[in-house]
Amino acid sequence: MKKSFTVGLIPKFFFLVVFSAFLIVTLVVASGSQDVLSFSNVFINGVEFSEDLNLAITRGSVLELSFLASSISGADSYELQASISGYSLNDVPGKRLFDSIILSNIKSEVSYPVKFSFLLPDSLDTGTYSITITVWDRSGLLKSESFSFFINAVDHGVNIQDVMISGSPVIAGDSIFASARLENNGWDSENVRLEFSLLGLDSSDVLFIDKLNSGSVVTTRESLVIVPDCASPGEYLLSVHASFRDGRQSVSKSVPVKVLSSSTNNCPNTNNPNNFNSDNSNPNNFNPNNYNSNSNNYNSRIDFGGGTSLDVPESVGVVSAGEKFSLSVKVSNTGDKDRAYRLSLEGSDSVGNVWLSPSVLVISSRSSDSVRLEGVVDDDAFGERIFFISVSPIDGSDIVKVPVSLSVDGSSLKSFRYFLEVLLIILVLLLLGALFYYGWRRNWIFSE
Repeated sequence: MKKSFTVGLIPKFFFLVVFSAFLIVTLVVASGSQDVLSFSNVFINGVEFSEDLNLAITRGSVLELSFLASSISGADSYELQASISGYSLNDVPGKRLFDSIILSNIKSEVSYPVKFSFLLPDSLDTGTYSITITVWDRSGLLKSESFSFFINAVDHGVNIQDVMISGSPVIAGDSIFASARLENNGWDSENVRLEFSLLGLDSSDVLFIDKLNSGSVVTTRESLVIVPDCASPGEYLLSVHASFRDGRQSVSKSVPVKVLSSSTNNCPNTNNPNNFNSDNSNPNNFNPNNYNSNSNNYNSRIDFGGGTSLDVPESVGVVSAGEKFSLSVKVSNTGDKDRAYRLSLEGSDSVGNVWLSPSVLVISSRSSDSVRLEGVVDDDAFGERIFFISVSPIDGSDIVKVPVSLSVDGSSLKSFRYFLEVLLIILVLLLLGALFYYGWRRNWIFSE
């Protein structure tokens, strides 16, 4: 007998359709849901976290929390916020100890390094503190985890009492002999690094002190700083920059040095020592700790008042999708006062997972420091991508945004999420086909 389509689905088949729809929705929700991030390898100021962690930290220094974050199933993005509780002025506007970061394009079972930086106040008290990390997505708060530890707050340890120089005034092409007298009012310090540099002349020398005991006063041996042959006559600053506690703390002191021209050198192109904002294309012009490697050429300089400038490559270059990239960003403080800066990223989601380390810098007067910008490009990224580095002096000055471009080469890689979506569609079609065939074989759809 000829089969004809039954008007109205039989309840059994209707039940199978409803069950299939429920299964599809469940699979879709499961594929789109993510587990909350898990944290491992937690370190505070380079010391692995433990429940009885006791740290001696200098007031006014930077505290760093670092760890690895991972997710089993992956996610589009998470925002991680970190705050320090226990500080008496947390409720005062602008005084809260807080930092945040965004992780984008999180792949399953991949560990991502995360670092938070906090500029500790000079009024920090000794006591127990907690760093609370919260994880957020578009739906709201997903997770909160705290790490409690004890801080033994001490005053700034190493100070530069005096800088002694011989050979000033000096003729261009000759050398200056300089030494520094250091006083340690804090804890014992090891591997103290001292850099003697002529600001504006790209000439420096480095000394090391193996150990500086608490309460001691030490005079360093003489450092030899060479004045370039073609240095313009004028008054320069000889800066002594001392860094200690693995570079997390530093102090600086500068003294003037008079340079005289040399009658024996033929130097048609000379610089102006007093022009701290001169054209960056001239390598003789002032550029603190001038960085000129082949990979990270500082071809973009922005000055934003108060003696602060930012050097950053205008372009990262060509990067393949799914690959990692990195570059250095140099912040220079040419003013007369020490300054603290907070750096963050905007628009980096269009590139992938991008982070800055550290996100807080404390820079002594007439010196500079670098921040490392690293990231992993999304597998499905393509073409020219632009994001911004925001620099905000903590003293309340305006925020400056610097654009950075990145050219992503086309890639044949497909994201794991896209693969799951395609696989899910195929499985659903096969399931519907199997249900249809089974219903037809059981005469649920067609009847004799």
